[in-house]
Amino acid sequence: MKRNYFVCGLLALFGSLNMQAAVDFTVNGINYSVTDSAVVSVAADTAYKGAIIIPATVPYDGVDYAVTAIADKAFYYCTGVTSVTLPESVTELGYGAFRNCSGMTSISLPSSLKKIGSSAFYGCKSLAGISIPAAVDSIKPYTFYGCEALTSVNVPNNVVALGGSAFVNCFSLQSVVLPDALTEIGSYTFQNCTKLSSINIPANAVSIGDYAFMNCASLPSVTLPEGLKRIGTRAFEFCLGLETLNLPSTLTNIAGSTFNSCPGLKNISVADGNPVYSSPGNCNAVIEAIKDPKTDEVTYKLIYGCANTVIPAGVTEIGRYAFYNCVLLKGIVIPEGVTVINNYAFYGCGNMTSVSLPESLTDIGDYAFCRCRGLIDIQIPNSVTSINEGAFGECSSLSTVTVPASVKDIEDFAFAYCTNLTDFYCLAEDCPKATEDAFLETPIEDIALYVPAASVDKYELDALWGMFKSINSLGGYEVAPNKDAETAIDNLKGDAKIVSVYSLGGQQNARMQRGINIVRMSDGTTRKVLKQ
Repeated sequence: MKRNYFVCGLLALFGSLNMQAAVDFTVNGINYSVTDSAVVSVAADTAYKGAIIIPATVPYDGVDYAVTAIADKAFYYCTGVTSVTLPESVTELGYGAFRNCSGMTSISLPSSLKKIGSSAFYGCKSLAGISIPAAVDSIKPYTFYGCEALTSVNVPNNVVALGGSAFVNCFSLQSVVLPDALTEIGSYTFQNCTKLSSINIPANAVSIGDYAFMNCASLPSVTLPEGLKRIGTRAFEFCLGLETLNLPSTLTNIAGSTFNSCPGLKNISVADGNPVYSSPGNCNAVIEAIKDPKTDEVTYKLIYGCANTVIPAGVTEIGRYAFYNCVLLKGIVIPEGVTVINNYAFYGCGNMTSVSLPESLTDIGDYAFCRCRGLIDIQIPNSVTSINEGAFGECSSLSTVTVPASVKDIEDFAFAYCTNLTDFYCLAEDCPKATEDAFLETPIEDIALYVPAASVDKYELDALWGMFKSINSLGGYEVAPNKDAETAIDNLKGDAKIVSVYSLGGQQNARMQRGINIVRMSDGTTRKVLKQ
């Protein structure tokens, strides 16, 4: 068995080497390999340098050979080459033909050229421009990978597919014109083209591959044509300048994290007639209809939102990464009916100062509100039984948290690095299970803990909860669960009434909200009131 593994390893090694063409003769410092009767290709030599001019024919030993190809890796790592001129007789560039010719600033390709091998110009970081001949029918994977100086590309009309990673790390690329015949944009094709500000997605395109435009930070808009069926994983992630997103009616497959970290998104819409996705009531979100194959029941999941999203009624789930790094989002109301907020849903919404969680909510996913550094207070609904890992980690402005009686577990890092937390209300009669890592780098020794009066002793004796600055009995101004807020407050002076109600974050509300409220009374007093 070990011998078989060894043989397989050798085969893989030799396969990866992609053996170069043998040298049959050399003329004027250029190596040639005979490929057919009176036909040669330019063969490899690491000594090539300067301005290279390849002739259409080369005489040797009484025969005039036609030069029709540049062999695999012919100029591989020839960093001293500054320019290349190819004759009209050349029809093919082999794999890695000019790979890592880092000093090459220009190359003249003949109109006769039909095939450009993968990685042909990989790492040609000084190549500022190139004209691809019309006869070329495909751009192979890695063809222009790392061509850092390339500013623009016109892809020939015959090209029907752009290979994976074809233009990765073309940092200077500003515009690309894609042909109408193009049906597919491969994975990673334009990844890290950070200056790309203009691109057309052809009308015949049906698929955009994974990571295809990831980190195209200067792309302000993209028009997705009718006929497009699939957009791959993280295809437009970190497109920081993308402001508007219009999805066609034919698009039925949006892979995970496609529009992650597009902080500038302000408007999202889905064309009418799409059988899977919608944006009802101009909600500025993408809503996915999910049909249960067993019951045919349809539920609705918000998979992408933006700064202007209003979550529509009927949504039961907020998808993974739905608002990931949406830094323009200031606040959001999650309506009744939503039961699940998935992992990382609001991760990195650093300017969000308020969020309203519905009583229907049962599950807050891992790191769902992590790095929401503008949040001031959070009140968790009574239907939640566990606060998951990292759920509110690094919410550095968070000052007050209310945990309902239903919570049994607080997982690690749930409130880690909440450095401004001052008041923690825990309504559970039995101490929720938690370790010190739940409050990692959060100064619990400076935080006041409020618990049910009958449970003070339990919390004081608990290894974690006993570490809080003080453990206080909830009482005095509690609001009974089934009474009017005004008449349920005790210890009032005379006929004092509530004048105004505020959240802990300072937002004025029309009436008492569940959890902690700040109320101003007609007798001039201000009270912190808990409504269960």
